[in-house]
Amino acid sequence: MSGSEELLSLLRQTKVQELSKNKTKVIALDNECTVLLALKTLALHRFLAAPVISQANSEAEREIVCFLDVKDILVNFLKSYEEAFGAVNSQSMLQRMRYIEECGTPFAGTCLKDLPIKGGDGGFWHCKHAEKASVMELINRAFLSPSSCVTAAGKGVVAELDHIHRVALFGDDGFSLTSIITQSDIVRFLHENVAKCGPIATATAEELGWVGRTVITVAPELPALDALKVMAEAKISAVGVEKNGRLIGNFSMSDMRSITADHFCSLALPVGEFLALEHGTEYAGYTIPPAEDVPKESAQQFARNISRRVSIPGSDVGQELILCEPGWTFAQVLDVLVKNRIHRVYVVESCQTGGPLMGVVTISDVLKAVSKRCG
Repeated sequence: MSGSEELLSLLRQTKVQELSKNKTKVIALDNECTVLLALKTLALHRFLAAPVISQANSEAEREIVCFLDVKDILVNFLKSYEEAFGAVNSQSMLQRMRYIEECGTPFAGTCLKDLPIKGGDGGFWHCKHAEKASVMELINRAFLSPSSCVTAAGKGVVAELDHIHRVALFGDDGFSLTSIITQSDIVRFLHENVAKCGPIATATAEELGWVGRTVITVAPELPALDALKVMAEAKISAVGVEKNGRLIGNFSMSDMRSITADHFCSLALPVGEFLALEHGTEYAGYTIPPAEDVPKESAQQFARNISRRVSIPGSDVGQELILCEPGWTFAQVLDVLVKNRIHRVYVVESCQTGGPLMGVVTISDVLKAVSKRCG
């Protein structure tokens, strides 16, 4: 067996049900619960998303509604905010904080069923189908083709997405959720079986087309609420934070997984400060002139300490930024994604300096590369 045939064989022979083993209990949100409770539940379990169910009076009327993620909630908040106070980019930070506080309280009390925007980043498969379906089918007919997924009620996933990040398995009653399989599960599976992946394992990021693509970035001074709008309009879940041609951070929905309605005001902060606050540090990107009564030696030592600190990509905002270079192989990229439990890795000319930025690899890109090689 040669070429991509070994990889194709691996993905066809492995059943989806095998990936659902040792999965923890599914946490679902009630359609009647409030945004406040939904965010607290997601934060408690450190989840980015959860299925939403409708607990009707009769068992026959109960149904799975959709998947809801933190991004959906924040995009709804942004919509509510702009309807009340206008475009976010026309306001000062103090105005934003005041408006967010005014808007945040009533929004937090909104029921999930009343949210106008539900992204649909998640599909549903019957568990019996998962027993027969291969991992290859899961990649091609679910993760990379959302229209092929259905809810337990037989309704198609309503979303303008070209891929989804998770699929929940449901039982014979059309309501009970048994497990959730994510794109990250597939990446971990590939990592565990990298020796069986064939030629793609040694293909470089550049050869796989992950270099040279446009990467959306924002400045560290941009307010987090504005950065959220950038993500919403581009239909992406993360943006790079770039300063002077150097990548200094990653602002993503993963940074929002612990946000609650009480913390909405932090969205008025510049992205650099928001990230630093989330990671328990102070943003080192501002130049603070030393006071006149500070000894020159102390000022120089402080400057040297800051210089050393910001020399590591991500340290400006308290992140440990995971990067790769164009010559890194598919296997190496898998390794950093899995070992660091991240969803994307930026491609830069030099990992030591954090720049220049040359591309980005997401877990969806990994699945697309595998699908293309096996096609």
